[in-house]
Amino acid sequence: GEEVLDFMTTQDTAIAVASPIRSRLFIGGSNGLYVCNEAMNFTKTFQPNNPNSLPWVKLFNFSSAEEGKRQIRSIAPSNDGNTVLFSVDIDKTNTAPATTKLYRLTGLNQHNLSNLSVFSGASTDPSNFTLNEIASYERSISSIVYADDASTAIITFQGYAPGANIYRVENLTAENVEDITFTEISLGENIQKPVYTALVEKVSTDGKTVYVGTDDGVYKTTDYTAANVVWTKEANFPDALSAGKKA
Repeated sequence: GEEVLDFMTTQDTAIAVASPIRSRLFIGGSNGLYVCNEAMNFTKTFQPNNPNSLPWVKLFNFSSAEEGKRQIRSIAPSNDGNTVLFSVDIDKTNTAPATTKLYRLTGLNQHNLSNLSVFSGASTDPSNFTLNEIASYERSISSIVYADDASTAIITFQGYAPGANIYRVENLTAENVEDITFTEISLGENIQKPVYTALVEKVSTDGKTVYVGTDDGVYKTTDYTAANVVWTKEANFPDALSAGKKA
């Protein structure tokens, strides 16, 4: 059923949060990945060492042994809220292509992310979760979007570089990362063409329709699960327009 959180008990207006999981806010910074479980609680602000503060939980630390400039590029929480996928770009030199690592972090629903006695936004927080590196590429991941459930996602790649520009990722809930599968569903014959973002249409469809945004417009497939995915360019869209991430 629907859960309602009333954060303004002394006011005549309340904020109804239909799903606390969907109100989480994820932020990737220069020193890691964070989540706030009360993003819609406007009665709180962040104050270090204050037990009544807006709770921020650190989910990921950058390894001190990793060389080069690092940044979190894309973030996608699963529909059930227990998992988050994210990519990290590692630029080791100005000439070599950047390495992009794809991570899976699980266990978000096993904890009260508002418990400031356990989580303090510090480097010790990530020990409460399970982190797996599930892939590595020499091309930057531009977007990650979950499909119909927590086990399937679509990832797109930007920049002109070797390798596929779209992958379908399946079995994401598998305990062993070796069981996760990656299927190329690239757009066009020139797979070096950058794809910037993807959108899974979840309203009035069977959930298999996907749109992607590129330099020359928006493309669509009506079945991203097909053995041979067919992309067609959408009419009435201007060039250099990227689709949003969620519908």
